[in-house]
Amino acid sequence: MSERRACAVVGQPRSTQRLAAPVPTDEELALRAFLRAFSVQRPRWGWRRAATAARKVGWRVNNKRIHRLWRAEGLRVPYRKKKRPLRGIGVSVGAMCPIAPNVMWAMDSSSTRPPTAGCSSS
Repeated sequence: MSERRACAVVGQPRSTQRLAAPVPTDEELALRAFLRAFSVQRPRWGWRRAATAARKVGWRVNNKRIHRLWRAEGLRVPYRKKKRPLRGIGVSVGAMCPIAPNVMWAMDSSSTRPPTAGCSSS
């Protein structure tokens, strides 16, 4: 089977078959360990703050390298869940319940009574 056909079947680029994956250096392994430790210490901080902290510690790296290693390590900032609106029992005052007298006026057209003010208790 040809290389072109085999790579198409597997779904890999052909360039991955020609070049061996580069072996990470000791410096890169140490930087990856620093990023993992940073994400454990500060889980709400992302790769940009990690890059700033790495430079403060003494690493000479640019943002693209930090971002690439951050993604390669699978590090992510956990997202905050949205607060759901309250529903059901214990809900605060709704739209159809007035909070003071004479706030809501209702017209009863099915009876012969005159219009009433406020919520009807019947």
